[in-house]
Amino acid sequence: MKFLNYDNVLCLSPHPDDVELSMSGTIKKFSDTRFDIFCLSQGTSTDNSSTFLRRYEVEHFWKFFDAKNVTLRFSEHKSMDGMNPAQLITYIENETIKKNGYQAIFGPSFEDSHFEHRLVNETLQSLARNKTLSLFEYRCISSLHGWSPNLFVDIDEFCAQKINALQTCFKTQMDSYYFKTENLELFHDDFLSNKKIIAKREFFKIKTTYL
Repeated sequence: MKFLNYDNVLCLSPHPDDVELSMSGTIKKFSDTRFDIFCLSQGTSTDNSSTFLRRYEVEHFWKFFDAKNVTLRFSEHKSMDGMNPAQLITYIENETIKKNGYQAIFGPSFEDSHFEHRLVNETLQSLARNKTLSLFEYRCISSLHGWSPNLFVDIDEFCAQKINALQTCFKTQMDSYYFKTENLELFHDDFLSNKKIIAKREFFKIKTTYL
């Protein structure tokens, strides 16, 4: 099954674990779509856990989660310190957009408490200029209440496996509040969706769509 009939999409991950937390269930569910994940840093420079080990955690996660429709790409930069949107746009274009026939891009939203998530979001419209690239935002742990999803993906069959993989593979993050089981469970809940008998889901916002 393909995600909205797309063959090849790009997922921008500001830090290791952003895409894994936000949309790995969707990636596994739509196994006939190829998802290229471009991890743009080793983490935030002020976080002591931001080392080369984070890259291995990402690689370990996707092997453990057993999603075979993923290609991992890693930035040469340890952090995004000092980068502005123009520099980041040029870098992403040269490393991925110009080399692959993507039909869509996923990234975090601007309504987010993490400044590097907002920075990556600022690149999306420019990356899609003069191209028929659909744009989607995914919900992060740090997404604010002002962000409103309009696409809900049922991942009930994968959610328990996803949480187990996150906690097994991202050992450097296990002291973070959002890696506690009860918070990971809550992250996949939504009252309005529960009324529609959707148990666990991932959340997206469609910005631009070409079908």
